[in-house]
Amino acid sequence: MSPPHGPTIVIKKKKIVAGHGHHGGAWKVA
Repeated sequence: MSPPHGPTIVIKKKKIVAGHGHHGGAWKVA
């Protein structure tokens, strides 16, 4: 469950980053 859940979260996060450019930088740093 961990492997499939990992990529899913990344994709969801990436989508959020695309919508929130300023937030994307902070997320990348984190």
